[in-house]
Amino acid sequence: MVKESRGWIGDQRLNRRIFETIRVRIMDDLSEKRTVANPSIVLREEFDNWAILFDPDTGNTFGLNPIGVLIWKHLDGRRTIGEIIDRIREEAENVSPDVASHVSEFISNVSRLGLVRNIEPQG
Repeated sequence: MVKESRGWIGDQRLNRRIFETIRVRIMDDLSEKRTVANPSIVLREEFDNWAILFDPDTGNTFGLNPIGVLIWKHLDGRRTIGEIIDRIREEAENVSPDVASHVSEFISNVSRLGLVRNIEPQG
């Protein structure tokens, strides 16, 4: 029984190291990447910090939870994805430790839908 407990603890440590390695790689990939929202997309904020995105070109609508709204509001092309993640950590409560992967997934999804585009780093 003790041996199993030690094995479990060891696995948890290994999992944390793997998670941290993945998080660092995501942050490295996102540190210089900048994304800008399509200016024709309309953000309509609803109650409780939820919102709807409306694409007038297609007529499609998309629901955003409060974190999605925070991300969307920072997609101005001036901030890197890493900076947006930092802002979410500052502005939101009870932020998930893997917020970087959530932000990355959100941006991948809205990019795939044509709601944003990536821009070259300024410098």
